[in-house]
Amino acid sequence: MDLHRQYQASPTETVSTDRKALLMTPESVQPGRTPLPAGIAAPARRSLAHAGVETLEQAVGLGRRRLAGMHGMCSRTLAQLQEAMDEHGLELPAG
Repeated sequence: MDLHRQYQASPTETVSTDRKALLMTPESVQPGRTPLPAGIAAPARRSLAHAGVETLEQAVGLGRRRLAGMHGMCSRTLAQLQEAMDEHGLELPAG
């Protein structure tokens, strides 16, 4: 998979971007559509997907207690989610 893409920024300028960096920068995130962190373990990611959670904002809506009770959610995964939420100014409620 080629992570570097070329696109035409203007008629005379070509820009190379790193796809992963582009997807994870706060400037590129639309409000309410902050992606889940890339390093979440597969069982936790599948559990979140099964619950319909695709964004950090949706995870916030579940609350810490419900997230912690989901299959695949270990302390490391919860810490990864919390760190990503902190980076984007989101607060995870206890409930």
